[in-house]
Amino acid sequence: MTAKKRLIQTACVLVVIAGIAVSGCGVKGAPVAPAIRPASAIDSLTAAVKQDLVILKWHYKGSAKNIDGFAIYRGSEKRDEKNCKDCPVIFQKIKVLKAVDIEKEHKYTDQAPYGFRYMYKVRPVTRFSSQGPDSNIVKVEVIQKKTDRQ
Repeated sequence: MTAKKRLIQTACVLVVIAGIAVSGCGVKGAPVAPAIRPASAIDSLTAAVKQDLVILKWHYKGSAKNIDGFAIYRGSEKRDEKNCKDCPVIFQKIKVLKAVDIEKEHKYTDQAPYGFRYMYKVRPVTRFSSQGPDSNIVKVEVIQKKTDRQ
């Protein structure tokens, strides 16, 4: 009887080992990073000119969970250059603002030299340093006012 008992125990152990070997440990492929929801675009960017200052304002309406700040970009061209509608605008990052309260209105003031046409856009920046899509693009012209001496 002991030989029969030992044979049954060995068979049970082999069945359990075979079951574990077939099912594996649950890993079915290469490791994958957790999905991070991309940041939403800003669609409320506005610009106002006061002398040689350009004042940008916007609201961020997306999820504030992973947003760390906003990257501000500026493109420019001389006012006397012909406006080329099909020419690409080259934007350069001019500032990254830390977001203190995502729900509030955000504001940035840029000192812009006279005599240029400026285009601005803003992108949300996540806490993982990735950037969201471009906002709407705003265009302004900074024109020097004539004084009595001119």
